[in-house]
Amino acid sequence: MCHGSQDVSPCADGTDPYAAPKALGIFQTVNSDCPLQTADIISRIVANRLAYEERNRKKEAKEVAELTPHA
Repeated sequence: MCHGSQDVSPCADGTDPYAAPKALGIFQTVNSDCPLQTADIISRIVANRLAYEERNRKKEAKEVAELTPHA
């Protein structure tokens, strides 16, 4: 079991999520030069999803405008 060199956040109840592997002596910290964290990935996914939805809204509005008879 390993974890990057970033800080480990405790569980909701305040316990160490890696307590069991640490107790078994199988937990290792791996030096990671990458600052990317799960929260960063989630933020990117959400931002890309919002951009995708906005792009599709614009496309749909354009299609509706093309299909609507002009006066």
